Amino acid sequence: MAKTLLGFTRLVRTSLRKGGKLFALTALVFLFFQFIASFSVEAQVVEIPREGFPYCETFGGTTDINDFKNTIIRGNIRNNVTGATGLYTPTATGTSLQLTDNEEWHNGYVIVDIPFSSQFGVKTSFEYYSYGGNDPAADGLGFFMFDADQPVDRSEE
Repeated sequence: MAKTLLGFTRLVRTSLRKGGKLFALTALVFLFFQFIASFSVEAQVVEIPREGFPYCETFGGTTDINDFKNTIIRGNIRNNVTGATGLYTPTATGTSLQLTDNEEWHNGYVIVDIPFSSQFGVKTSFEYYSYGGNDPAADGLGFFMFDADQPVDRSEE
């Protein structure tokens, strides 16, 4: 690198003596960039643990709830008046996921079964639509995060 810089310096001086100002200016610009490039620039590399992420699911393209990779889709029926319980299966419509029908005591849920690090924060977004319902209606949506180091009780599946 030093020999290259020395050579260009001699070339610029010779060119200026002979009146080649345009060539000398071009050589000086090239020499400047060579000088800048000679400094080593090191960037810090941070490896973000992203096993399986980002997770993006439209819940479209299929009517089989078992087709969604790393996704558990289930539901329950819990009648708080009679005490009756049972299983409920949400519906994949082909364009969306319908967690419940217009029925009392039904709930549906989705578990994204991919461990991830929250070291750098979590950003999530989703679209949902809630409609219908009996009087009094109680449609809604909850979002929960679980500690993957602790077992999740899904015994009612």
